[in-house]
Amino acid sequence: MTVIAIKPELLQRLDSAASQQGLTAEGLLEKLLHEARPVPEETDSPLAFLEHAKDAIIIISEDHTILRFNRGAEEIFGYQFAEVFGQTLDVLLPDGTAAIHRQHVSGFAQSEIPAMQMARQRQVFGKRKSGEQFPVQVSISKFYSDGRLCFAAILRDMTEHVATIEELQRNAEVFRVVAENVTDMVCLHRSDGTFMYASPSSIRISGRTPEELVGTSPYDYFHPDDLEAISANHQKAMETGKPPGRVAYRHRHKAGHYVWLETLNNPILDNEGNINGLVTVSRDVTDEIRYRTELQNERDLLDSIIQTSPSAITVADSRGRVSFVNKRAERLLGMVRSTQGDLSYNAPEWKITDYDGNPFPEKLLPFVQIMESKQPVWDVRHAIEKPDGTRIYLAINGAPLLDDTDEVTRIVFTIEDYTSRQQAENDMANAIRRERELNQIQAAFISMVSHEFRTPMTVIMSSSSILQKRLEKLGLEDLNPRLKKIERQIKRLDSMITDATFINRSHVAGFTVQKERIFLPDFFDQLWEEVEVAYPMQTPPRIIVNEGSCTEIESDSNLLQHIFQNLFSNAIKYSSPHHAAVCRYHCEGQTLTVMVEDEGIGIPPEDHPRLFELFHRASNVGQISGTGLGLAIVK
Repeated sequence: MTVIAIKPELLQRLDSAASQQGLTAEGLLEKLLHEARPVPEETDSPLAFLEHAKDAIIIISEDHTILRFNRGAEEIFGYQFAEVFGQTLDVLLPDGTAAIHRQHVSGFAQSEIPAMQMARQRQVFGKRKSGEQFPVQVSISKFYSDGRLCFAAILRDMTEHVATIEELQRNAEVFRVVAENVTDMVCLHRSDGTFMYASPSSIRISGRTPEELVGTSPYDYFHPDDLEAISANHQKAMETGKPPGRVAYRHRHKAGHYVWLETLNNPILDNEGNINGLVTVSRDVTDEIRYRTELQNERDLLDSIIQTSPSAITVADSRGRVSFVNKRAERLLGMVRSTQGDLSYNAPEWKITDYDGNPFPEKLLPFVQIMESKQPVWDVRHAIEKPDGTRIYLAINGAPLLDDTDEVTRIVFTIEDYTSRQQAENDMANAIRRERELNQIQAAFISMVSHEFRTPMTVIMSSSSILQKRLEKLGLEDLNPRLKKIERQIKRLDSMITDATFINRSHVAGFTVQKERIFLPDFFDQLWEEVEVAYPMQTPPRIIVNEGSCTEIESDSNLLQHIFQNLFSNAIKYSSPHHAAVCRYHCEGQTLTVMVEDEGIGIPPEDHPRLFELFHRASNVGQISGTGLGLAIVK
């Protein structure tokens, strides 16, 4: 009996070819061996399939002589049939292996086994014509031809297969090394989630050994509140065959407490694309979650501090665009958060000036200074105009935020509303100025009193002394003039005291207006007569002219009296008795216009700038008495 070990489909085709020639498969092979020639080239030959098989088919005699060598053998070993025909099989074996191979074949020939696969016992190698050794898988069968023992060997080049196995082995080893040394927990799961494998890091993360986890369901360890999210993530991976993204959840530790894990699910696909499991990589993010929560709490606290800060806080990017404003800044600057980013630090809408309204230099703006120096700035003051047109005064501090390259990325500003404080400072400056003026007034008043009061007091004293010494001898014609002289000097003193008191009161507390009905013709006549009494020797002709139909007004007669008493007295004092003094007045709407004219000595042009200065008198007054208060009171 002859037995040939070949694949069933090849055996079927060999039987078909042999039957067409009235032979058995063994008879056909014996015929071919006997003829010792290649299989015909014709594609319709019954044995063409053997010639063109991808595997190497080699037939050898009992003494290992090569009798048949198909096309597959030629491609695998690199020899043509004519090159190996009649040679021993040693030419296809690596050096030093021929004896071992002959021993195995001899043992196989003496055994009762009809066929065997040599690669099951040990790794078998072949040798190409180039000398390259390569792994092969060999199936060998034995049969008899004309009473001779022959062997048929089918060889397959296992180079790629072995390389694939070695790659898989290397990958498996890499996976093992990574899985056993990575800090994350790497697990394999069945499609229902059951653990098939867990890396040793499971002890550190969950408190359970890989052996404790294998065969259990991870759903047994999930926090109840996280089951829905985890289930949805798992289901998405199984439906799409793609990683659905990381999911964070709480995992019950063996000790009983929960730890936060973050897991990435990767579906495992077979050769046909079916999902038959999951690879999961889980990381303990408990500290990260805690730090993140603490950081968020810190951010919330900082946001509360910023939003409730009494200072306006704004942030600008490196281009100068406003990127953040707190609530105080919204109120102070008239901004809303929806418009932040639409304005820059120097937008024309701000109408930036200094406190006095002058243009503010660009280089002095806080943003520009910080961008150039990369240093904080303090107390930069300028004014802006809010969207509603209100002008406010600001005091600004700013500090840069720098990146790793020491470049400014953002600038934080704190802004104080200096409007009220500036007004207070202005009020304080005005108060100091008024106090200085009062001090000057007091000093000038003392000087004036010592000078101007001396003359009337001397007249009063001399007249009083004469009256005391000669009262009995004086008749009425001598007494009355002296009494009149005393009366005039007393009125003069009273007028000077009244003027000085008025100036002092107006600087300290101002004055109020108390309105009443005033009949102008009588008011001007009476007032002029009172002034004329004080200057009986200098009284010029007076003319009072009403140039309109106005006769009555509503005003403060006391303040008007201070004004026109001084104007009328000046017209009298500095005029000649031979030239008239004129008072013209008329009304126009709510305005009363009064003009007092005289033809006296006038005021030199060089004295015009100091016309209303307290205690200043023109350079041409000569010996004409006066206090220098008149026009200051009028103003």
